[in-house]
Amino acid sequence: MKKTKFNEKHIREAEDIGLELIGAGKNPNYKIYRIKGCGHLKEATPQHVRHFKVECKSCIEERYKKDAIKHGLELIGDGRDKRYRTYRFVGCGHTREFTTSAIRKGVFKCEECQKDKIEKEALSQGLEIIESGKSKGYRVYRFVNCGHIQEVQTTHVRDGNFACQVCEQSSKLRPSYVYLFHITNKDGETFLKLGSSNKPSSRKTKLGLGEDAVISLVSAINFETGSLAVEREMALHKKFKSYVLSKESAKRLGMKDGVTECYPVDMQQTILAAFDGIIKQNEVAA
Repeated sequence: MKKTKFNEKHIREAEDIGLELIGAGKNPNYKIYRIKGCGHLKEATPQHVRHFKVECKSCIEERYKKDAIKHGLELIGDGRDKRYRTYRFVGCGHTREFTTSAIRKGVFKCEECQKDKIEKEALSQGLEIIESGKSKGYRVYRFVNCGHIQEVQTTHVRDGNFACQVCEQSSKLRPSYVYLFHITNKDGETFLKLGSSNKPSSRKTKLGLGEDAVISLVSAINFETGSLAVEREMALHKKFKSYVLSKESAKRLGMKDGVTECYPVDMQQTILAAFDGIIKQNEVAA
């Protein structure tokens, strides 16, 4: 190619950003460049070169493929616009469009698998999903046992940190108990659980300890209403707050519910003495 002052300028501008000008393009406004870093050819205008707007599409697509593989995906095609690509989840086979930046950052999920997961979590907690909630992260559930319908955050369902508000409200008016459980988990470790319930025996299955755990009712105090039982339970937890096991310790022992209500087993006589004091007070009041 005959060199002129004009094309010398283009050659210099190309070299400044790692390109080699090798010939004319599809029309007088375009030139063909070789990208020195990868060897791929790129057609662009000198103005694009001047403003550093030349990218190697082949290398970009290769980077997108590597980003996909890193996160368990397969890049299978273009998306709705240049920001998107279509991916297949290697594990489940579902396909979906995502932005390339979402894949690079790893901030994405398979909506179909997520839906299945949320449905299974609901069933395991005795719930049935009715519809989406008013806010993100919420669903409207039906309680299988009582039939009441309520909006609950999905993470609370996952952790078992929820209750039927209708039944809970009525339980405040019904007779209830403050109870003390002695628990031996599947690994033979022992600890105590102090709580309140209108039916302590039903709490055993909700603690999440599994069938191998041995849960024994040490003592229970009867109250006329659930509100009184909760009030006295809270007073006891406040009294013994310096002895309560940490959430981390309770979870390590296998607890999924009531992780802030557990005590070392050597607190049993102390707690029972407090129970005796409450019973005497109740007798005097009666």
